[in-house]
Amino acid sequence: MNNSSNHQSNTSPPPDKIIRSKEVQELTGLSRTTIWRLEREGKFPARVPLTASNVGWRLTDVQEWIRKK
Repeated sequence: MNNSSNHQSNTSPPPDKIIRSKEVQELTGLSRTTIWRLEREGKFPARVPLTASNVGWRLTDVQEWIRKK
């Protein structure tokens, strides 16, 4: 029996949590406008489209940005 494929699927990292604008603002202490400006300047993680009118950010990207700040 080969359990290596089962072992790999059990150890893969969980998908990254997507957080919305309000939580990004709470975590960073930044306003929505400042987040947008920094993102446009390439100084903040890029948003992820969720639907045609909703976006979010990867929690790990925002946490990494905070850590490096």
